[in-house]
Amino acid sequence: MSDIQIEQIQDLLNQVVVEITQAANGLVEQARHLLSADSVLPEGVKLTPSDRYKLQQHIQTALQHSKYSHGMGFAGYSAETAEEQGYWTLEWWYKKDQKIQQAELENYQDLQQRLDFRSFDWFNYPAKNKQPYVDGPYVDYICNHAYTITFSHPVMIEQQFVGVIVIDLLVSTLDQLILPRLRRLDQTAVVTNDDARIILSNTAKYRTGALFREQAKATQNFVPQNHPFQLMLMQNYSSSRT
Repeated sequence: MSDIQIEQIQDLLNQVVVEITQAANGLVEQARHLLSADSVLPEGVKLTPSDRYKLQQHIQTALQHSKYSHGMGFAGYSAETAEEQGYWTLEWWYKKDQKIQQAELENYQDLQQRLDFRSFDWFNYPAKNKQPYVDGPYVDYICNHAYTITFSHPVMIEQQFVGVIVIDLLVSTLDQLILPRLRRLDQTAVVTNDDARIILSNTAKYRTGALFREQAKATQNFVPQNHPFQLMLMQNYSSSRT
């Protein structure tokens, strides 16, 4: 019975990742095709009103169709020039009370400069490596004040990096989806990211965000290539799980 339950957990984790990855890839392609020459600058991107409106429509549609995502958006930056200051772009939409709302962070450039998301891993890694990146779990103090996992995919136009498509998955969403099944297992189980950072588990011993230091006592049951989630089962199970 445990093997069946483990397979079900694996399938659910994979469903989440596949859906979010497909949504991100779709938005990347839409952004690449709709951004006009007026938006793409030599040192980044600054959306025209027309391009911003079109991109917002795509983001809202993708978020409406997403079962697992909490928020989606586009982040970009145009470097400072002799003519004007650097400009931060963050088009962000999120779900609240079963509705999709806009976080109008784009309008507050002073706030953007203080935050400067170029220093965040979800922006910096794709900018430097031109590859997708998964960041978290971490507490997102900017948008939702909750434990969050951020998927970010670079947007490239003619080999130039212009920004990232960003999608947030709340750890609480995985809690609701996965934790009831973890609790049915006869073994202590921990779901981690690929850096061994704990996302959730079926015991209070292992806390979200902490580093999982007991890999030697665990077996990895779910480690597909390039997958951001890993399911660990403890070899030495104790029935005193709390």
